[in-house]
Amino acid sequence: MTDTEDPRIHTEELHDSAQQAVEQEQEIDIREKVRDITLNALTRRKLDADSIKAVVGAVAEGSRVGAVSHGERMGEALKEAIKGLDDALTKAAEATKLAIEEAAGRTGDFSQQELKRSMSDLGELEKLYLDTLTDIAKNGTDRAAEILTDLVTHARNSGTAVGEQVVTALADLQRLLQQTGKAGLEAGVETARTTGAQIVQIASGILAGIADSLQPPEKTKSGDK
Repeated sequence: MTDTEDPRIHTEELHDSAQQAVEQEQEIDIREKVRDITLNALTRRKLDADSIKAVVGAVAEGSRVGAVSHGERMGEALKEAIKGLDDALTKAAEATKLAIEEAAGRTGDFSQQELKRSMSDLGELEKLYLDTLTDIAKNGTDRAAEILTDLVTHARNSGTAVGEQVVTALADLQRLLQQTGKAGLEAGVETARTTGAQIVQIASGILAGIADSLQPPEKTKSGDK
Protein backbone atom coordinates (compact mmCIF):
# COMPACT_ATOMS: atom_id res chain seq x y z
CA MET A 1 0.00 0.00 0.00
CA THR A 2 1.33 3.44 -0.86
CA ASP A 3 1.37 6.43 1.49
CA THR A 4 -1.36 8.13 -0.55
CA GLU A 5 -3.92 5.32 -0.26
CA ASP A 6 -6.89 5.59 2.05
CA PRO A 7 -5.98 3.68 5.27
CA ARG A 8 -9.44 2.08 5.24
CA ILE A 9 -8.61 0.22 2.02
CA HIS A 10 -7.89 -3.49 2.47
CA THR A 11 -9.20 -3.57 6.05
CA GLU A 12 -11.49 -6.44 5.04
CA GLU A 13 -8.47 -8.59 4.19
CA LEU A 14 -6.87 -7.53 7.45
CA HIS A 15 -10.01 -8.50 9.35
CA ASP A 16 -9.99 -11.93 7.69
CA SER A 17 -6.30 -12.49 8.46
CA ALA A 18 -6.84 -11.73 12.14
CA GLN A 19 -9.94 -13.93 12.27
CA GLN A 20 -8.14 -16.88 10.70
CA ALA A 21 -5.15 -16.46 12.98
CA VAL A 22 -7.27 -16.51 16.11
CA GLU A 23 -9.38 -19.43 14.85
CA GLN A 24 -6.46 -21.60 13.85
CA GLU A 25 -3.87 -20.88 16.53
CA GLN A 26 -3.66 -22.15 20.08
CA GLU A 27 -4.01 -19.47 22.75
CA ILE A 28 -0.26 -19.50 23.36
CA ASP A 29 0.41 -18.55 19.71
CA ILE A 30 -2.38 -16.02 19.16
CA ARG A 31 -0.60 -13.11 20.83
CA GLU A 32 2.46 -13.29 18.61
CA LYS A 33 0.42 -13.95 15.48
CA VAL A 34 -1.86 -10.94 16.05
CA ARG A 35 1.13 -8.76 16.89
CA ASP A 36 2.83 -9.65 13.63
CA ILE A 37 -0.35 -9.10 11.57
CA THR A 38 -0.84 -5.70 13.17
CA LEU A 39 2.77 -4.62 12.73
CA ASN A 40 2.79 -5.73 9.09
CA ALA A 41 -0.36 -3.70 8.43
CA LEU A 42 0.98 -0.61 10.19
CA THR A 43 4.25 -0.68 8.26
CA ARG A 44 2.31 -0.62 4.98
CA ARG A 45 0.55 2.63 5.93
CA LYS A 46 1.47 6.05 7.22
CA LEU A 47 1.83 5.76 10.97
CA ASP A 48 -0.84 8.33 11.77
CA ALA A 49 -4.08 8.29 13.77
CA ASP A 50 -6.33 7.35 10.85
CA SER A 51 -4.18 4.39 9.86
CA ILE A 52 -3.78 3.16 13.43
CA LYS A 53 -7.53 3.35 14.05
CA ALA A 54 -8.27 1.47 10.82
CA VAL A 55 -5.76 -1.27 11.59
CA VAL A 56 -6.74 -1.69 15.24
CA GLY A 57 -10.43 -1.76 14.31
CA ALA A 58 -9.99 -4.41 11.62
CA VAL A 59 -7.71 -6.63 13.70
CA ALA A 60 -9.87 -6.33 16.82
CA GLU A 61 -13.08 -7.15 14.96
CA GLY A 62 -11.46 -10.09 13.19
CA SER A 63 -10.08 -11.34 16.49
CA ARG A 64 -13.48 -11.02 18.15
CA VAL A 65 -15.12 -13.11 15.44
CA GLY A 66 -12.30 -15.65 15.45
CA ALA A 67 -12.38 -16.08 19.22
CA VAL A 68 -15.92 -17.47 19.06
CA SER A 69 -14.57 -20.71 17.58
CA HIS A 70 -12.75 -21.43 20.86
CA GLY A 71 -16.03 -21.98 22.70
CA GLU A 72 -15.50 -21.91 26.44
CA ARG A 73 -11.93 -20.74 25.84
CA MET A 74 -12.95 -17.73 23.78
CA GLY A 75 -12.15 -15.39 26.64
CA GLU A 76 -8.56 -16.58 26.81
CA ALA A 77 -8.21 -16.47 23.02
CA LEU A 78 -9.53 -12.92 22.80
CA LYS A 79 -7.40 -11.81 25.72
CA GLU A 80 -4.28 -13.07 23.95
CA ALA A 81 -5.32 -11.35 20.72
CA ILE A 82 -5.72 -8.03 22.54
CA LYS A 83 -2.31 -8.50 24.12
CA GLY A 84 -0.92 -8.91 20.61
CA LEU A 85 -2.50 -5.62 19.56
CA ASP A 86 -1.07 -3.95 22.65
CA ASP A 87 2.39 -5.32 21.84
CA ALA A 88 2.22 -3.99 18.29
CA LEU A 89 1.14 -0.52 19.38
CA THR A 90 3.92 -0.46 21.97
CA LYS A 91 6.35 -0.89 19.09
CA ALA A 92 4.54 1.85 17.17
CA ALA A 93 4.96 4.18 20.15
CA GLU A 94 8.65 3.29 20.29
CA ALA A 95 9.06 4.04 16.60
CA THR A 96 7.29 7.38 16.97
CA LYS A 97 9.51 8.35 19.87
CA LEU A 98 12.64 7.52 17.87
CA ALA A 99 11.30 9.52 14.92
CA ILE A 100 10.68 12.57 17.10
CA GLU A 101 14.16 12.23 18.58
CA GLU A 102 15.63 12.15 15.08
CA ALA A 103 13.60 15.19 14.07
CA ALA A 104 14.58 17.04 17.24
CA GLY A 105 18.22 16.62 16.29
CA ARG A 106 17.56 18.48 13.04
CA THR A 107 16.65 21.88 14.48
CA GLY A 108 16.90 23.53 11.10
CA ASP A 109 14.33 21.21 9.54
CA PHE A 110 11.64 20.76 12.16
CA SER A 111 10.02 23.46 14.26
CA GLN A 112 9.25 23.14 17.95
CA GLN A 113 5.57 23.33 17.04
CA GLU A 114 5.82 20.30 14.77
CA LEU A 115 7.68 18.31 17.40
CA LYS A 116 5.11 19.19 20.05
CA ARG A 117 2.26 18.25 17.69
CA SER A 118 3.83 14.85 17.11
CA MET A 119 4.27 14.41 20.85
CA SER A 120 0.62 15.29 21.37
CA ASP A 121 -0.41 12.65 18.83
CA LEU A 122 1.79 10.12 20.64
CA GLY A 123 0.14 11.05 23.92
CA GLU A 124 -3.26 10.19 22.45
CA LEU A 125 -2.23 6.72 21.26
CA GLU A 126 -3.54 4.73 24.21
CA LYS A 127 -6.87 6.58 24.14
CA LEU A 128 -7.19 5.96 20.40
CA TYR A 129 -6.48 2.28 20.98
CA LEU A 130 -8.99 1.81 23.79
CA ASP A 131 -11.68 3.93 22.14
CA THR A 132 -11.40 1.85 18.98
CA LEU A 133 -11.72 -1.38 20.97
CA THR A 134 -14.76 0.07 22.71
CA ASP A 135 -16.39 0.82 19.36
CA ILE A 136 -15.75 -2.74 18.17
CA ALA A 137 -17.24 -4.17 21.35
CA LYS A 138 -20.35 -2.00 21.06
CA ASN A 139 -20.96 -3.17 17.51
CA GLY A 140 -21.01 -6.82 18.56
CA THR A 141 -23.95 -8.65 20.09
CA ASP A 142 -22.37 -11.98 21.06
CA ARG A 143 -20.51 -13.24 24.11
CA ALA A 144 -17.17 -12.30 22.57
CA ALA A 145 -18.28 -8.66 22.41
CA GLU A 146 -19.17 -8.78 26.09
CA ILE A 147 -15.77 -10.22 26.89
CA LEU A 148 -14.08 -7.51 24.83
CA THR A 149 -16.00 -4.87 26.77
CA ASP A 150 -14.73 -6.37 30.02
CA LEU A 151 -11.16 -6.44 28.70
CA VAL A 152 -11.33 -2.77 27.70
CA THR A 153 -12.77 -1.81 31.08
CA HIS A 154 -9.94 -3.64 32.81
CA ALA A 155 -7.38 -1.97 30.53
CA ARG A 156 -8.76 1.49 31.27
CA ASN A 157 -8.52 0.82 35.00
CA SER A 158 -5.16 -0.93 35.14
CA GLY A 159 -3.41 0.57 32.12
CA THR A 160 -1.85 -0.93 29.01
CA ALA A 161 1.65 -1.69 27.79
CA VAL A 162 1.37 0.98 25.12
CA GLY A 163 0.22 3.46 27.77
CA GLU A 164 3.30 2.76 29.86
CA GLN A 165 5.52 3.12 26.80
CA VAL A 166 3.90 6.46 25.93
CA VAL A 167 4.37 7.89 29.42
CA THR A 168 8.06 6.97 29.44
CA ALA A 169 8.56 8.24 25.90
CA LEU A 170 6.91 11.58 26.55
CA ALA A 171 9.02 12.18 29.67
CA ASP A 172 12.20 11.53 27.68
CA LEU A 173 11.03 13.64 24.75
CA GLN A 174 10.04 16.56 26.95
CA ARG A 175 13.57 16.76 28.32
CA LEU A 176 15.00 16.48 24.83
CA LEU A 177 12.65 19.13 23.49
CA GLN A 178 13.75 21.58 26.15
CA GLN A 179 17.36 21.04 25.12
CA THR A 180 16.75 21.34 21.40
CA GLY A 181 14.51 24.35 21.95
CA LYS A 182 17.36 26.24 23.53
CA ALA A 183 19.72 25.13 20.79
CA GLY A 184 17.28 26.27 18.13
CA LEU A 185 16.91 29.70 19.64
CA GLU A 186 20.66 30.11 19.92
CA ALA A 187 20.98 29.19 16.25
CA GLY A 188 18.29 31.67 15.28
CA VAL A 189 15.99 29.00 13.85
CA GLU A 190 12.49 30.42 13.41
CA THR A 191 10.98 28.44 10.54
CA ALA A 192 11.17 24.84 9.44
CA ARG A 193 11.67 23.47 5.96
CA THR A 194 9.67 20.31 6.47
CA THR A 195 6.20 19.31 7.56
CA GLY A 196 4.96 17.15 10.40
CA ALA A 197 4.04 14.49 7.85
CA GLN A 198 7.73 13.75 7.45
CA ILE A 199 7.98 12.77 11.10
CA VAL A 200 5.24 10.22 10.38
CA GLN A 201 7.25 8.92 7.44
CA ILE A 202 10.36 8.59 9.59
CA ALA A 203 8.34 6.69 12.19
CA SER A 204 6.96 4.35 9.55
CA GLY A 205 10.46 3.47 8.39
CA ILE A 206 11.66 2.85 11.93
CA LEU A 207 8.65 0.65 12.69
CA ALA A 208 9.38 -1.44 9.61
CA GLY A 209 12.87 -2.06 10.95
CA ILE A 210 11.50 -3.00 14.37
CA ALA A 211 9.00 -5.39 12.79
CA ASP A 212 11.76 -7.06 10.77
CA SER A 213 13.88 -7.51 13.89
CA LEU A 214 11.07 -9.45 15.57
CA GLN A 215 10.90 -12.04 12.83
CA PRO A 216 12.80 -15.30 13.40
CA PRO A 217 15.85 -15.80 11.17
CA GLU A 218 15.29 -17.83 8.06
CA LYS A 219 16.42 -21.41 8.24
CA THR A 220 19.54 -22.20 6.33
CA LYS A 221 18.69 -23.92 3.08
CA SER A 222 20.11 -27.38 2.46
CA GLY A 223 23.39 -27.11 0.65
CA ASP A 224 24.16 -23.62 1.98
CA LYS A 225 27.37 -23.21 3.87
